[in-house]
Amino acid sequence: MYQIVCLNVGSKYSDFYVERLYNMLSRHVHGSFELTCFTDRKRELSADIRQVDCSSWGYEGWFNKIKLFDVDEMPATEFYYFDMTLVVRSNLGKLFEFAQRSKADLVAVKDWNYDVLNSCVMRITRSEMSQVIWETFRDREYGEEEFAGDQNFIDAVIKRKKLESKVDYFPEELIVAYRSLLKLHRKDPVAAQEQLEQSAIVKFHGNPRMTDILSPLSFFKRVTLRYPLWAIKDWMFLNNVVRENWR
Repeated sequence: MYQIVCLNVGSKYSDFYVERLYNMLSRHVHGSFELTCFTDRKRELSADIRQVDCSSWGYEGWFNKIKLFDVDEMPATEFYYFDMTLVVRSNLGKLFEFAQRSKADLVAVKDWNYDVLNSCVMRITRSEMSQVIWETFRDREYGEEEFAGDQNFIDAVIKRKKLESKVDYFPEELIVAYRSLLKLHRKDPVAAQEQLEQSAIVKFHGNPRMTDILSPLSFFKRVTLRYPLWAIKDWMFLNNVVRENWR
């Protein structure tokens, strides 16, 4: 059975984000799985979704994700972490097969814009490396140094502790970023469509979100002022993909 984890703390994301993640996994995981949601309060979720109270962790936003590297909190010897801001659009078999073949302690995503690890999808194993990441954060080893997000911190620990050999990355074609696809679509719609068709997951980061794609008014408020010449074409791109899959 695949153990899959998501994290929903605070009020930024409604419960239906977790429900829709579960629904997409149900359609595209060929095999049994359990979805565990680490949350700071009891949520109105399907009984098929396991909820674990993480209110005692007390970290801000997505820095709670780093607590998942603590071997005492891990739900299994190995598990997969999925962000809620994903659209799973096809069979995840290749993703799981790659992770199972990898001997790395951590399998993650190469970020699309920066030379850092992206933590939107990860296969985490209970290991000495995972505990190093957690304890470095817990002990504030880097003092008052600030990091833009959890993935920047994880990447910094890996590089400073010389742990690169224990990290592997999912094939780039399996997980694509909406923003990167959008930019490509403006220049080469055919190439953007080809990349989309190879992918299993589309990651949404920043704005717009999936909810914006489904709401023309919201989308145009976020996009039109910055890209007035592209607003209509941008809104049409992936509209059907989100409608058909994020449900």
